[in-house]
Amino acid sequence: MKLVFIHGRSQENKVAVALQAEWESSWDEGLAAAGLVRPPNVNVLFPYYGNRLAELITQIDAPLVDDVVTKGA
Repeated sequence: MKLVFIHGRSQENKVAVALQAEWESSWDEGLAAAGLVRPPNVNVLFPYYGNRLAELITQIDAPLVDDVVTKGA
């Protein structure tokens, strides 16, 4: 069985292996809290693209969420 963890934005400059370990640990804790264990033979995939995403945002000069102001806010 494959399990794919997909991270979101603001993950640049992180160590992919450490981030995956953190996510897997959290998953294991959640399973344990539910009285479950990790299924055998799970292949966890963690495609890390944080640095590349940050590069692309810079290249297109897109505003960051923190830079966007909405009317009436």
